[in-house]
Amino acid sequence: MDAEPQQHRIAMELTTSWPDLRARDPHTLSVTKTLLVSRFGEALRAVDRGRSVHPAYTELFEIGRLEPSYAVRVAIAQEIGAGGDSAFELLQARLRLPETVRQRPMERTRDWRLDLWESQQPWEAGDRREDRDASAPDGLAPLQRLEEEEREEEEREWRDDTLCAWLIPLLVGSVTLRRHRDTPYEILASWVQRVGAQDAGGPALDLTLEVALAQGFKFAANRRARHRHARAQAREYLSEQAWDMLRRSRFWFTRLTLLHALTLWELPDGEASAGRTGAGTDPAQLVRQWLALPAGEAQHPFVDAAAELCVWALLTGRPERYLWIDESGVIAQVGSQPAEGGEVRKHQLWIPPSTGWSTLHPRAQQLLADVLLLLNLAERGDWPADRLQRLRRTDRPDLPPCLSRDRRPLDPGRALVRTAASHAGSNCRDDCAFGLCPYPPSGLNGQRPELSEAFCRAQFTLLSHTRPFARPQAPWQQRTDLAELRLFWERMSKRSRGAHRGG
Repeated sequence: MDAEPQQHRIAMELTTSWPDLRARDPHTLSVTKTLLVSRFGEALRAVDRGRSVHPAYTELFEIGRLEPSYAVRVAIAQEIGAGGDSAFELLQARLRLPETVRQRPMERTRDWRLDLWESQQPWEAGDRREDRDASAPDGLAPLQRLEEEEREEEEREWRDDTLCAWLIPLLVGSVTLRRHRDTPYEILASWVQRVGAQDAGGPALDLTLEVALAQGFKFAANRRARHRHARAQAREYLSEQAWDMLRRSRFWFTRLTLLHALTLWELPDGEASAGRTGAGTDPAQLVRQWLALPAGEAQHPFVDAAAELCVWALLTGRPERYLWIDESGVIAQVGSQPAEGGEVRKHQLWIPPSTGWSTLHPRAQQLLADVLLLLNLAERGDWPADRLQRLRRTDRPDLPPCLSRDRRPLDPGRALVRTAASHAGSNCRDDCAFGLCPYPPSGLNGQRPELSEAFCRAQFTLLSHTRPFARPQAPWQQRTDLAELRLFWERMSKRSRGAHRGG
């Protein structure tokens, strides 16, 4: 509002001080940062309308690279993605990532003394780096600091890549540019062409980038027809590109995410549905067409379950009962009950951020729970390259035995220490090829939030409603003993209660 806005100075000060922001309660800090990001986005758009200075989108992007919280980074992507032409103009050079995609080493050589010393230290999960440095033998502390710096730099590169993948579909929806060269349309097409490496011209996107791009599509699909960034031309183009990407990808989480996006775009929405012919007459056939695979290729159990839920969403017109926009966001809050079917929604999103897991149909809650279990198993590790390596182990059309037959190897009640017995693959069954168990110890700073006690209790309650001696309702759980499954969720709820109380 000032005659001479000081946005860039304030943004630079904020960027400089961002890594030093601290709070005793991580949840409070995350909520506060998210509110700040929202105000930042409003200020950016206000300055852009005034045309007095360029809005500080580059500084907000840099904050996204520095921010460890997944929820805050998603909020940053949403604010930049609503920036339209100005945001794209300022960030265009950074968004052409498929042209310069980096091949990261999967293994790195470390000093053998540091490995030996670390293997003998049962560190508390919450230990600070300074405390570990102080306890390290002489000569090892500098090596440890060097490794921490290298890890943080790789982490920031990974956050940079992920932000770009989220932003491309969002910017396609918010720019006023028509489709031609040097626009988000062209850049998005170049990203999609790298999925699965089916076209010449560059290496395939790794799975973490592929998933992030699919999430960007779903963020854009959540905008309803009345949304200010939901232009008809852009929506049609995004839907076509998402379907193309779905045909190229075989990774289960990418396919599930894109299936949700295509379902949201297919929902009739007021004036946008006028003149449609044939749409919605056979949702099951439509979903089968989206998910079609070459003969002989099996569909992942989670994708099959999501497909059934998407059909229900199309039949009822109530996507908030059967879909979710972001796994971490919906699991972090209980939410409120959905409006009655005849009540007209007044917001601009199909599924608003306030929607929590209790809104979901019981079958959708069960799917969400096991999707998050598998993601938490795969996305553990301090290095992005390690997380990518474990995510690749799940890139197959079946589930690990710990989710489909025997949950005992998950052992969710492990203590808050890092020991050899808690490493991925140390507690797997002999017939397991995934190498992911046990479940990460409580208290570690994972990529996604812990499953809350209330959510775990709800899973236990859903199973308790099943008749005695019956099998679990979820198709992928049919070979799991019902009593064992109930015990697992009871232990998960106790784990969450202990984490909330500080161990």
